[in-house]
Amino acid sequence: LNHLVGELLINQNQLSLRDEQFQVSVQKLADWLRKHRLTLGQLRELLPQETNGDVGAKNLSPSVHRLLYSALEETSQLTQATEDMNLLVRTTASTIEREKRLSKQLRDNMESARMMPIEGLLKRFPPMVKQLSMVHQKAVNLKIQGAGVLIDKTVTENLYDALLHLVRNAFDHGIEGPAERRSRGKPEQGQIEIAAYNQGNRTMIEVRDDGQGLNVGRILERAIAHNLITPTEATQIRHSPDSADRLLALLCEPGFSTAAQVTDLSGRGVGLDVVKTQLAQIKGTLQVIDRGAQGTTFSIQIRESLLSARLLICRAGQSVYGFVSNEIEQVLIPGEKLRVLAGQKVLDWHQAEDEYTIPVYELGALFKSPPRLATSRLGLAGNGELQPVLTTPQNIAPVLLLRTPDGLLGLEVEQVIEEQELVIKPISDAIAPPPYLYGCSILADGRLTLVIDGAMLVQYTQRNGMRQIQETPPPLALASNTFPPDLATETLGLYVPPSHPADAMPPPLDLMAESPPTAKTTILVIDDSLTERQTLGLILKRAGQQVIEAKDGREALEILRSGRSVDGMICDIEMPRLNGLEFLSAVRQDLQWAKIPVVMLTSRSRDKFQAIALELGAYAYLTKPYVEQEILTTLTAALKAAGRP
Repeated sequence: LNHLVGELLINQNQLSLRDEQFQVSVQKLADWLRKHRLTLGQLRELLPQETNGDVGAKNLSPSVHRLLYSALEETSQLTQATEDMNLLVRTTASTIEREKRLSKQLRDNMESARMMPIEGLLKRFPPMVKQLSMVHQKAVNLKIQGAGVLIDKTVTENLYDALLHLVRNAFDHGIEGPAERRSRGKPEQGQIEIAAYNQGNRTMIEVRDDGQGLNVGRILERAIAHNLITPTEATQIRHSPDSADRLLALLCEPGFSTAAQVTDLSGRGVGLDVVKTQLAQIKGTLQVIDRGAQGTTFSIQIRESLLSARLLICRAGQSVYGFVSNEIEQVLIPGEKLRVLAGQKVLDWHQAEDEYTIPVYELGALFKSPPRLATSRLGLAGNGELQPVLTTPQNIAPVLLLRTPDGLLGLEVEQVIEEQELVIKPISDAIAPPPYLYGCSILADGRLTLVIDGAMLVQYTQRNGMRQIQETPPPLALASNTFPPDLATETLGLYVPPSHPADAMPPPLDLMAESPPTAKTTILVIDDSLTERQTLGLILKRAGQQVIEAKDGREALEILRSGRSVDGMICDIEMPRLNGLEFLSAVRQDLQWAKIPVVMLTSRSRDKFQAIALELGAYAYLTKPYVEQEILTTLTAALKAAGRP
């Protein structure tokens, strides 16, 4: 039924296109007949003038006039036929519009028949957890959120099996015993929470617990014992930027278990591999977030099986792509608000009283090799070209503004062609499509287009470009400054994106070449991203500040030791050579720099990093993406508190 409804929508879109083309053709015919009738009228007026005084012409005049009047009469008949065609066109358009309404009602009813509240699935878990608590003498409370979220009925059985194993794992491996929880200062009663919510066209289901987190050492030890990895690989996993993903992959291996003995809950080698198998059948994915002693979160993501969706069709390069409309915050024509910093486009965007600096990516540049699905030329406006619905000034490309969990981002396209309700066809698994593809859609003119998840496309590209900081150079001898090993990059699991040649900074001595005006407050901006440094620099310079830039904590310490006067600092956490927390620790150990206020600005929003930074003496802890005014207000307050101008 889903397939037939989808085919009905495809056929309806093609019918609507043909109707539009028919209306255009009839209108052209009416215009041509009008011009032809006008020409015949002018000819009738000219004939008597040309035949006056010419006997031979007078003899021909009656036959010529008869033909002329016959042509005029036939033109009137053609005009009447054209008006009849216009009436039929209007009637057909009305019929097509009615069919659209019926088709939409059919699709809505079909969706209602497919969906059900997740409450019917989740209500089976509280009695089970209560029973486990009684049997194993472990007090655990189960909380459910988002019971009204709708899910596809066809996935419920697989989803139940996956959630069953996750809840049992949280109870057995996550929640500690009462005595251990008391020793750790936790309430005796453990907490497990199942939270369901929608994120765009995805259904997210999280199983959280406040237990002991993943036992990384035990997992790696068991993986080595099972010959799943080598000791060298275990060391690499400890320092890998995607260690959580690697650990989850080990946990999902068939027969893998960290339990010391076999019980009715664990130790039988049946666990997360079942979860992975069940989710694979419903095209779901599993992620894990280890919060250490604060617990673990397993997140299930199920992309909605979109039968159809309203798509925004855009052109980039030689290809046409579709984006689900409700995932797009806004379509912008940026103009002067779009600028380039070190090869990275950024957009200055104002909303209400807030100002944002948003990274912008060219859609065509995100693909290694642009697809050629849109090269067919099938009947539209004579040459097969799709006409853009949004016209922009020359050399200005539209930007699609997308809201992601990490903030706003922009996708630059060449043209915005149309917005239309279209069917999304799944791509065969034989092609192994990347995760950012919803599927493929057929436009009204018959050409194909890929339906893209823009936010996941950028995330996928960035993830593939991430590198691991496995080794850091030995610290330089910087007086008596020491760097606690528990703040090391590897210990904290901090990693940074790859450096590019354009990101290189001049050596600190070059920065000292010019002396800034003493009337301005000097701010040291420390970040391994050149784009981020220059963006912050522009913000601070507009506010009347003098800015010095450093690409990591090591270079920042060299600048301070060179004697340069600094009134305040804005520092990232994830940096090579010397991370932000190590730098902050070193600064606070030197009386000469101890009173300089430091504002931490990072994408790390986890509580443990905030607690460490504030404990080390940071004035404030801000997270990216940020609002310009928030940066300036916090920095002003920090300078004032430190008695700086």
